[in-house]
Amino acid sequence: MHITSITRHTECCTYFRNDGSEFGGSYYHKVNDELETGAQLSWTAGSNVTRFGLAAKYTPEKDSTLRVSDKIGLGELFLQIYWSTLRVR
Repeated sequence: MHITSITRHTECCTYFRNDGSEFGGSYYHKVNDELETGAQLSWTAGSNVTRFGLAAKYTPEKDSTLRVSDKIGLGELFLQIYWSTLRVR
């Protein structure tokens, strides 16, 4: 497997190739202290199999976080939303 990564401050771009038959890449970006986003795409040569994913993390307050992720592959759709609030007093 061949993996290459490029990082610049709060951004990261990665791509991979596995035996010349599977290819993919991902992108991550920390927009600011409250918001992080990412995307991933991969496919297999010689077939119509493609996978795609998106994710975001939003932290409006120090003790609260909202995470959303979505994966799409082979005609399937998966959406996950997770909200956590921790208050320590």
